[in-house]
Amino acid sequence: MSTQEIEITVDSSEVIDIEKIAKDNETIFTSFDDFVKEAIGLYINWWNDPEQSEKQFLNLLPHMHPEMIKSIENIMHDDEFSGAMIGVAEKRKKLPKLMFNPLPESGIQRFSLTPRQLYKIQNILKDETAEIKFQNVQGFFNYAINYFINLWTEPNEAFKHIYEMLPFMPTKTKSFWRSHPKWGKSFQNIVDNAEIHNQSFDSNNLIFEQTPDKNILENSTITSSIETVGDNVLKSKSLKEEQIDSALNENNIEFTNNVLEKIHNERLEQYDLICNQYDKTCDAVTSMIKKSSNLSKFSLPDDDYPLILSFYSRFLPIKVAVTVLGH
Repeated sequence: MSTQEIEITVDSSEVIDIEKIAKDNETIFTSFDDFVKEAIGLYINWWNDPEQSEKQFLNLLPHMHPEMIKSIENIMHDDEFSGAMIGVAEKRKKLPKLMFNPLPESGIQRFSLTPRQLYKIQNILKDETAEIKFQNVQGFFNYAINYFINLWTEPNEAFKHIYEMLPFMPTKTKSFWRSHPKWGKSFQNIVDNAEIHNQSFDSNNLIFEQTPDKNILENSTITSSIETVGDNVLKSKSLKEEQIDSALNENNIEFTNNVLEKIHNERLEQYDLICNQYDKTCDAVTSMIKKSSNLSKFSLPDDDYPLILSFYSRFLPIKVAVTVLGH
């Protein structure tokens, strides 16, 4: 593992939000650094270690305010939410209040990632789809901080963040939550919500991207001379747009292939899981049949040769004739 350290910047507006969150939530954060470390750790575990992120989520529950709890309840399956909340109220009552240590100076802050954090983030960025989304270490950090700030201030926005991240998450992470006995139904709710949200999100982006073209066309018809200039501008612009679209299409094709490959791997993993379960079931049934076929100690000896077969031979007609004559 590299011993290199890297400094990440946090802009002044986010610093103000983080300081306020850390100060208002007296049972979990004592400083700006506490908040940032928890945010980075949670986001890294989302991608690398879903088992650990599950523990972090359960540890965070007693510290969450009612609005956060309500937003979680809205996306979770009723039974699974009730199970998650068992004992949370009792734990909350026992939480001690911590003293908050504000930053000596406000403004842009620099946070040094540990070698371990940097190593894990760089491993995440080795995945092509993750690299497309985050670009670099600073990009990953920005998404982590933005999500964690939203979680404590606008929890509904935080879940929209999850919806938009879901297509980029590793197959192993999604398989973990999908097959989890305590969270599987809730994860399916998230998947369904993400599909609806992302379709709307993509549609809004498409409308936004098309708006400038309409404005240009509307403002390019005043006089014949202006129309000529406008036509030239539009032609030049359309040529540039074609070049840009061509480049974007290549990127989109590559990205789509990566996403399809992930879906294929995910389905293959599910297929392997079903096959393994089938093999285990066959083994279990075979074992039960063997046990049930063991003879009791009171059973008569048997050579496994059906008695009826002893009558079927080439001498069967003679045996029948002798039997009739004897009778």
